[in-house]
Amino acid sequence: NKDQTIYFPEIHTTATDSETADHLTLADSRAVITDTVTYTNLLKGETYTLSGVLMDKETGKELLVDGEPVTQEMAFTAGRASGTKKLKFEFDTTGLAGKSFVVCETLTLEDVEVAEHKDINDEGQTIHIPAAQTTATDDSSKINVSEAKKEVSVTDTVAYRNLVPGKEYTVRGTAVDKETGEPLTDADGNELVSTAKFTAASADGSVDVKFTFDGTAMAGRSVVFFENVYYTDKLIAVHADIDDEAQTVHIPLIFTSVKDKDTDSHMSLAGSDVTLTDTVAYRNLVPGKTYTVSGTLMDQRTGKAVTVNGKAVTSSADFTPDTADGETKVDFHFNTKGLDDTTVVVFEKMFYGKAVIAAHKDINDKGQTIYIPSVKTTAIDKKTATKLTLAEKDIHIVDKVAYRNLVPGETYKVTGTAIDKTTGEVLKDDAGADVTATATFKAKKANGTVDVEFVFDGSTLAGKTVVMYENIYYNNKLVGVHADISDEAQIIYVPSVKTAATDTKTETKLTYAEKDIKITDTVEYTNLIPGKTYKVTGTAMDKKTGKVIKDADGKAVTSEAKITPETADGKVDVDFIFDGSNLAGKTIVMFEEIRYEDKLIGVHADINDEAQTIYVPAIATEALDEVTGIHLSNAGDDVKVKDTVTYKNLIPGLTYRVAGTVMDKDTKKPLQNGGKDITAEAVFTPETADGTVDVEFTFSAKEFAGKTMVLFEKLYLVKNADNADANPDDTSSKDKTPDDTQKASESENTQNKTDNTSNKVEVDNENNNPADNSEVKEVLIAVHEDYSDENQTICVPQIKTTAKDAKSGTSMFYAEKNAKIVDTVSYRNLVPGKKYKVVGTAVDKSNGAPVIANGNNVTAEAEFVAKEATGKVDVVFTFDASLLAGRTIVMFENVYYENNLIATHADITDEAQTLYVPKIGTTAIDGERKDHNSTADSSVTIVDSVAYQNLVQGQTYRVTGKLMDKATGKALVIDGKEVTAVTEFTAAGTEGVVDVTFRFNGKGMTGKQLVVFEQLDVVTADGAYAIASHNNINDAAQTITMIAPPKPKTGDYMSVVMYVLAGIAGVMAVICSFFTFCNEVTITLTICTKKYRI
Repeated sequence: NKDQTIYFPEIHTTATDSETADHLTLADSRAVITDTVTYTNLLKGETYTLSGVLMDKETGKELLVDGEPVTQEMAFTAGRASGTKKLKFEFDTTGLAGKSFVVCETLTLEDVEVAEHKDINDEGQTIHIPAAQTTATDDSSKINVSEAKKEVSVTDTVAYRNLVPGKEYTVRGTAVDKETGEPLTDADGNELVSTAKFTAASADGSVDVKFTFDGTAMAGRSVVFFENVYYTDKLIAVHADIDDEAQTVHIPLIFTSVKDKDTDSHMSLAGSDVTLTDTVAYRNLVPGKTYTVSGTLMDQRTGKAVTVNGKAVTSSADFTPDTADGETKVDFHFNTKGLDDTTVVVFEKMFYGKAVIAAHKDINDKGQTIYIPSVKTTAIDKKTATKLTLAEKDIHIVDKVAYRNLVPGETYKVTGTAIDKTTGEVLKDDAGADVTATATFKAKKANGTVDVEFVFDGSTLAGKTVVMYENIYYNNKLVGVHADISDEAQIIYVPSVKTAATDTKTETKLTYAEKDIKITDTVEYTNLIPGKTYKVTGTAMDKKTGKVIKDADGKAVTSEAKITPETADGKVDVDFIFDGSNLAGKTIVMFEEIRYEDKLIGVHADINDEAQTIYVPAIATEALDEVTGIHLSNAGDDVKVKDTVTYKNLIPGLTYRVAGTVMDKDTKKPLQNGGKDITAEAVFTPETADGTVDVEFTFSAKEFAGKTMVLFEKLYLVKNADNADANPDDTSSKDKTPDDTQKASESENTQNKTDNTSNKVEVDNENNNPADNSEVKEVLIAVHEDYSDENQTICVPQIKTTAKDAKSGTSMFYAEKNAKIVDTVSYRNLVPGKKYKVVGTAVDKSNGAPVIANGNNVTAEAEFVAKEATGKVDVVFTFDASLLAGRTIVMFENVYYENNLIATHADITDEAQTLYVPKIGTTAIDGERKDHNSTADSSVTIVDSVAYQNLVQGQTYRVTGKLMDKATGKALVIDGKEVTAVTEFTAAGTEGVVDVTFRFNGKGMTGKQLVVFEQLDVVTADGAYAIASHNNINDAAQTITMIAPPKPKTGDYMSVVMYVLAGIAGVMAVICSFFTFCNEVTITLTICTKKYRI
């Protein structure tokens, strides 16, 4: 009986992975778990719901994936009381490695739970997700660092978790290049893999995977060991993290660069204590561990260790790196004595503990190599090709340096030093500097030669024996030496010569830059071989440039003499005769050479030797006006010009005279005052070779306006009882040569003016040459006479002016309130680039007094900078000329420089400076009546006689007249037109009269008063311009009164009225002329019973 029966359903489950068909699934993948549910004791035909959820075995809570529980359910109708159903769970296992989960199931009927299976420990319901970690170590170093050697052995220990114990598993490892991410391959191109099979005794444990491979090409690279765990060929666990340090084995790379600590290069100095620093650069170490670098010095030639005192030279250093890549240093200390021409190579090994993890042992590696050079030298004179050289300014010694064991391709510097064999000290040249030489070269090979050329001033080295020492430098560091005082190959011998030069005319060391200079150079020689014939050759040298002096024709100044001495020591004179007119200011040094069979064996060429020196004085001048302070003088009576003469190359302590003459630049002749040349002079005794002396000129330049003056100067040496020979070699002045006194203060210069009559020298000709005088003798030594020299030049400016009316452009202007005159000042002989001021004044020609307008003198001024010596500048006058009609005005102009008057033009008779202010007056009369009345009829003729004055003769003029209604003050208009008349004429003189005739219809004008206004224009090519007018409304002479024509025979009422009205209008015009402030006047009249209003 079913109604009496109670059923107790029961369910059991078994969960498996769809891939492994077992209780294992792979982490980090998409898992499909099938839970097979077996049920019993269900009611047939009823519909049940089966619900499943995954539970975390460790926590006993729901397994969450992406924050959500993993569930599944299904509904089914029981066909039988017992059966099975499969419930599938599909989810992502990422991040679940090492976990185990249990599938729990619930069976419900009509939402009532009737059965469940939720046993957290039921293995049949459990799925395990294995996890794997690996640790790789080198079998030799026992850490994750391996040496790049032929056979590298690495053990990768795989630690696993969550396996199902008792089952057999396979671990398969792959060696991966960390840099590329690609698997390593063997020599045949096969991937480097290794496997290990094991049966898990427990869920967690470890297994070793062995790898052996060729690591010789892996230095500097890292290998990561990826591991996969399989169960029945199904992947259940993976560890393949390219960045996991535990999985990684590092294969270090080292390379070294050795340098000598002193030379900072790959070269060491032979025969010295040296320190070699080998910088070992490492890559791919494991930071934080302590390593040892050990090095040995090897002889590259023998391949054996370098020994010092029978012991190999080695060194080592421990270090603990902070980073995988870096460098450390190993220092080697030893003495290189006996190691000349040896090449040393540093071999290095790196250890971790006792295990070698890296090595660098390349006998040909240049970075690991130190070269110890050797040096030998052979010195000869370049000119004589022997071991004899000249005591000259430019000794040329070639020391051939033979070197061995340099680094090819590098650049070196050889520095040679000349040593005095007698003293063992460094040889000094004439200037006191060490005699040295250098040569820079690039070594093509390790062994070779280089020439070191010594070029030095050896003029003081006569009799010396010189030894050449040589040092070789690389980057300024000493790497090779040869310094043997007794080595004959290094020795040079030097002979001697001396000279003394004198000018034959002055008998001093001063000579004049003239056409026929004669110098005698006495050559004193020592150590010649008697009986041989020698040629002594002299050359005149420019002391400043060090080059050969050339005469005026461009030829080198030289001389020679042949001698056959009987003794080793002696003297010979060498005479120089040449055109030295181009040598002013030069200092000449006589160089002498002695040759034997064209071989130079003696020389005296000391550019600083006073005995060899001749001075050619030079003078330059700077002439300045004492008032203006520049090269401008006013054309005045008392002009003072100071000519500052700058001299060079004098012998201090002697007496000199400067004589100057003022020359006309245009005529090339002396300027004169009172028939005598303008001259001045100064006598002085300088304390320095270079300095200045002032020559002061005072003269009248009144007649020199527009002239250009050039001041010529001559300099004489005065020879008298006080300085009889004027020879610095024979007096106290010998210690004050031009070169010795260059630094002396110019303030010490003694200047004796022309009032020093005790030294006055008479002159007998126009060239300022001295007359014969038993007490005083002079010699000309310098001249400065250059017409083109601006510094010697004084300009006397000259100006002219042209005044014009700004409007008409003529010399006449209108007497108006705002008159404008432009006076164009033409100047010449100004100094360009300077700023000047022109001041103009208007002067009344009749009395020479300044023109006054509005209580002030009429003046104007203009400032300008002269671009050239000759030019123009406009001075513009603007003033009230309304009261100047009929006057003649002359414009005077002065030019100033810094408030100093330098030019004037004030000629009252100069027509170009003159301006005329015309004036006119008029008299108007009737053409028929010849008086100031005209009949008001249809044909009126008025003649206005215009009297003019102050015109320019020959100029064309136009008089324009206009009739004005006196009553209204306006122009008379007939038929809509003003009544005017024009007369054009050419002035026969400055004064005259011209008639202007008016013709018009005067009917109806009885009683009117007409005034004639006149304007005078000057007619030019550019147009007509007003220059005068007469417009006086009250001038009786200009006024015409219109009178009635003869009385008509019959009366007419309207005529009477009109006459009356006309009369009244005339009266009103008169009244209004007196009461101009009125705007309107109204008058009411009653005539013949009719009223009229005006």
